[in-house]
Amino acid sequence: MKKVGIITFHAAHNYGSMLQAYALQQTVLKLGYECEIINFRTKRQKSIYKPTYLKGSVARKTLLTFLYLPYLNALNKKEQCFECFLKEHLLTTKNEFASIEDIEQANLDFDYYISGSDQIWNTACYDFDWAFFLLFAKNAKRIAYAPSMGPIPLTQVSSEFDSRIKDALTQYDHISVREVDTVSRINKIVEAECKVNLDPTLLLDTNDWEKLIDSKPLIDEPYLFLYTPFFRKEVFQLAKKWATDLKIKIVVSQAYGLIDRTWLFDNTFRPYFIAGPKEFLNLCKYSTGIIGSSFHLVAFAIILQKPFWAINGLNDSRVANLLHLVNLESRSLTTKESPSVSSNIDFKLVQEKLELKRQQSIKWLQNSLI
Repeated sequence: MKKVGIITFHAAHNYGSMLQAYALQQTVLKLGYECEIINFRTKRQKSIYKPTYLKGSVARKTLLTFLYLPYLNALNKKEQCFECFLKEHLLTTKNEFASIEDIEQANLDFDYYISGSDQIWNTACYDFDWAFFLLFAKNAKRIAYAPSMGPIPLTQVSSEFDSRIKDALTQYDHISVREVDTVSRINKIVEAECKVNLDPTLLLDTNDWEKLIDSKPLIDEPYLFLYTPFFRKEVFQLAKKWATDLKIKIVVSQAYGLIDRTWLFDNTFRPYFIAGPKEFLNLCKYSTGIIGSSFHLVAFAIILQKPFWAINGLNDSRVANLLHLVNLESRSLTTKESPSVSSNIDFKLVQEKLELKRQQSIKWLQNSLI
């Protein structure tokens, strides 16, 4: 049986990153290949995803420890949830690699290497590394499955990297990306056939994802689920308007920094920090509605068929690309608008459009692995 090695942000303590890694691996396994995720974890990436109270100066850490004192146990358990998901649900290489040199010295023997998905080609990401362009791959087929260059690739990916990116891309056998804007950025660098495919999370259907979701809700009352990777005041304000109309609480699973702490003292919001990837899915599924500024939050709202609002979604190429695909541009909300109580989403039509693109994306991957 042929062997496939995937390199991606699989170990980032970020819901979307870990879940897209899981989804791509499951898809490859379903296609009949052996598949491992290359356990690439740099020191930079590990430092990013430390609990918020362990980042920065001594003074900052002391202050945040005091601020989050009631939640320290929950925040530590949150880290454990991510590590537990990685160990229990992702098939990784036995060895962990901290650098591209470590991977090169390992002499991995995969028949195919896949880079993707997520923002692994966004050179502005703090945990970007050239390993994600498969520079270490020797004597094997190289495939890009839906990597992204970020929300605004035409400006985020600096032209200073064009030559190096061109050299890397010319070594690929097949290239697909996640967004049209990433195609545009690549076309400024090199002439290459470049397909737009679905994010891996969308390759699995609702039934596939519900296998990971416990039958018991984590929250025992009606709630809105709010998620944004970085604190955005306008997202919290709009969520509060929606929750006030519905007369329910807002669950927040993300802890933020020193300045972004006022929401902790607002009774409208309910912190729930013991949330890794599986818990994230649970919070999505059992919510009354979903609101935030995250590509993968929108993806799972669509998969799990939940009413949602994507704040300024059309200003983010990743979210806009997905909303255009399923004709849900109306679910992008500007900060000057207010979320309506009703959902008005025809999920039957949405799923039909999504299923067509899903089959096309899986077929592309299948053909690339021949």
